[in-house]
Amino acid sequence: MLYLYPKLSNLDCGIVRLGGSGLGNLLFTYSKAAILADELGADLIFPTWPSIKIGPWLRKEKDKRFYSGLFRPSKTQVAGFNKLVALTFCEKIKNREEIKSGRKQVYIYDECSMTLSDILDKRDFVNRLIASTLHPKNNSYLTHDFKNEINIHIRLGDFSKNYTDLNNVNCVNTSTPIDWYMDVVKIINKECPGISFNIFSDGKDEELETLIKIPNVRQITFGNSISDILALSRSKIIIASGSTFSLWARYLGNCSCIAHLNQTKENVCTDENGFEYEWGGKETFDIQILNKITEMYSLA
Repeated sequence: MLYLYPKLSNLDCGIVRLGGSGLGNLLFTYSKAAILADELGADLIFPTWPSIKIGPWLRKEKDKRFYSGLFRPSKTQVAGFNKLVALTFCEKIKNREEIKSGRKQVYIYDECSMTLSDILDKRDFVNRLIASTLHPKNNSYLTHDFKNEINIHIRLGDFSKNYTDLNNVNCVNTSTPIDWYMDVVKIINKECPGISFNIFSDGKDEELETLIKIPNVRQITFGNSISDILALSRSKIIIASGSTFSLWARYLGNCSCIAHLNQTKENVCTDENGFEYEWGGKETFDIQILNKITEMYSLA
């Protein structure tokens, strides 16, 4: 019997974790572990999502990142008492070479390769995985009509605001300036009127105030991080941050995106009519991008 366990942080007691990464990073481990379990014919053990963290409290973030109540095990996943038995009594292994037929083993998968380009062909599988384990209370985003809306993700919280870093092609964990988002919205308003904008952000109200004051822009949330990622993924275009939160929304929805220079991170849109566009703040967008936005929203 082979089990595969996505270990989401070093300090994991099977019921709760101490510390660990944010949800976007955790989804890499969870999804790739599930893909590997499927390939090996292993039983996937439901990961330990609840986490105790100090950082979000110290930074006074809205989302304290407990991650409790986001997911529940599917019928095919090993959970509860059976999970604890497997993790306690089965032989632990760390790679494929250690797999032995006829032995009870738990493959501990703790890799966090933060790339999605290697699983573009598994997009449907990953969407089914998340849908099958998403707690039903987190489905409210499905009732919202995003047809004529563009979703915006603004990452502030624990990201640096040293905006000069954005000029570096290897820039990570840096916020995109609010003024940049305002310029993007103004260009779309001018060239493609009739579109509304939804802001998803961990920022404080005063940080987002100037953008929210634009008439067709509003801040929105569906209650927690996974619901907001899935809601973000429902619009045709995402005005994205450079975080993995945005990246996952783009991947799950196969969305087009507009991002600051050096903040797309990787290309995940495989829609032949879509685009992934980095804009550095010149006068307006390339005409091809404006035409695509107009076509997508049937505003021609």
